[in-house]
Amino acid sequence: MLFRSRQTYAVPGGNDRLFISKLRELAIANADMKKGIAHFARDVCDAATRGDPAAQNIVKRHAEELADVFATLIRRQFSRSDLATGIVIVEVGGLFVSEMYRIFFESQLDLRLRAEKGGRAVIEWRHAITAAEACIQLAKDLSDGKDDFLKLELAFRPAVVRR
Repeated sequence: MLFRSRQTYAVPGGNDRLFISKLRELAIANADMKKGIAHFARDVCDAATRGDPAAQNIVKRHAEELADVFATLIRRQFSRSDLATGIVIVEVGGLFVSEMYRIFFESQLDLRLRAEKGGRAVIEWRHAITAAEACIQLAKDLSDGKDDFLKLELAFRPAVVRR
């Protein structure tokens, strides 16, 4: 991973000062920070897919942490009957492009919901690479009369459907 990080950020192998400087730059918000972190996350996911144990542990731990947050949100928003009937979760963004990340996340969320709600949740997973794709799907759902998301608290509804 060290080699891949140096390669991603164009830092020569022997230049430790430049590498540390780059890491500090990533730790401080600037216009390129999000893009830099996204590149690094993609590299970690790629390394995990190739079998790197350290990268696999990072991916698994992050997916578990995100599953914890999602489980908390779902517990607040949906009843057992809602979960038994089924809910839709749209996965958007770069990390969800990684099949390994998606598998870890989905299995961890399923495990938490099964343990916490006393049964298995029925989840329809949708995947979108960009937020624009998710918005297009939301528009299609609205035109088809699907408005289940209006049950969500106002703060969690997509901005285009708040009423």
